[in-house]
Amino acid sequence: MNKSERKHFRQNQLIDSTIDLILEKGLENTSTIEINANAGLPNRTLHYYFENKENLLDATLRHLSRKINSYTVPRIRKSQTTEEAIAVYIEGNFNDKIFQDDMTVVWLTFWARARHSPILQNSHDAMARRTLAGLARGLAKSLPKTRAREEALAFSVFVDGLWLRAAVDKGRWSAAEARRLCYQYVERQIGLKIGADIVAGVGSVLLSNQAK
Repeated sequence: MNKSERKHFRQNQLIDSTIDLILEKGLENTSTIEINANAGLPNRTLHYYFENKENLLDATLRHLSRKINSYTVPRIRKSQTTEEAIAVYIEGNFNDKIFQDDMTVVWLTFWARARHSPILQNSHDAMARRTLAGLARGLAKSLPKTRAREEALAFSVFVDGLWLRAAVDKGRWSAAEARRLCYQYVERQIGLKIGADIVAGVGSVLLSNQAK
């Protein structure tokens, strides 16, 4: 393992340790010493690779975001129709491997922390802009640009609301139910009915990507 590979490996160890401890104790009750120890690393390791806890939290937030956006953003860009783009967004945000109790709680923790952390707020804002732009681009394939931007904003807020409720209502939400509500929203509020064949095609590509 060369120096670059070792750095990436150690950073991932610390990120995984941070997520585990957030779920176990909550962010405010988690110290840098505990993050190092939980990862099985010496006390100064975190500061060596991230300088401070806030930088580690920022890296953790971006790591979680990539789990969704690495699939949705390029696929929305390549989609041929609005229906396909919306299906990509829904399936990417609410697939069974991503939309789980533990993941929703971690996201809620970072949303709350961002208000008091400039570095987390900047990352959150950048991710939100990127997601919104991609969704608006997908909607603009069949809607006027102004309406596409408005519908993208409204739908992204709806999706965030589902994640928030899932974090608060422990164990009451499944990925399948969240997807159902999203497709229902799109049909009733935007006027787009997305066929089962499109959903199946998008889902198969997502499963293929996750298996790699």
